Amino acid sequence: TILASGRRRAASLARSTSLMGVVREIVEQLLRNFTEELLKRDAFLWVFYGHLCILYVIAASCYAQTGVTSTTVDVDLHSKQALRGISPG
Repeated sequence: TILASGRRRAASLARSTSLMGVVREIVEQLLRNFTEELLKRDAFLWVFYGHLCILYVIAASCYAQTGVTSTTVDVDLHSKQALRGISPG
């Protein structure tokens, strides 16, 4: 599979004419190799899933803490009042 993988990469790099295309192909191959290694070892796979869960919990707590701020509401209210010709106050 390593030889076939190398051939696929060489063929796709030959098709890529832009720098971004080459970078995309390299990153994609690195991610594919990483995924293959995760699938070979159960412990790595569980660690990977665990860290994803932790990241989701962190992101959810950040969203819950920020919520809708009064500044956003105030700016929206003031812009609507300005369109109507009402002075903010």
